[in-house]
Amino acid sequence: TVNESGYGVGLDHAAVYLSSKPCAQDMFVLAAHGLGSFSYYFPGRTVAMNNFSMADPQVAQIVPDTDYVVVDFYNHKRKGIYPELSDITPEKAIWMNGIEFLRIYPSAVFLKTPGG
Repeated sequence: TVNESGYGVGLDHAAVYLSSKPCAQDMFVLAAHGLGSFSYYFPGRTVAMNNFSMADPQVAQIVPDTDYVVVDFYNHKRKGIYPELSDITPEKAIWMNGIEFLRIYPSAVFLKTPGG
């Protein structure tokens, strides 16, 4: 059955994708549910982000220093959080069982979006 919460689904795939990039060990990634499935496979620095909102001052301060942002797109879409994400093309989408669970964005796209 499909995980209805989306919690952690595909994070290992996102980590492997970003790990394949040059100098991955020097990258800094803000990742949904980042500690565990993601950070275990990713050699760079990970900061966990669970309830992503550019309105959150802590998140807004971290994003400019990151290289990538991994978003739990399934839950954001389902809950209507940060609807602008639907209009931003990710660098990579992680699909599992026909459902788009995660999106990987270069952090620079968030600095150009409303609220960013």
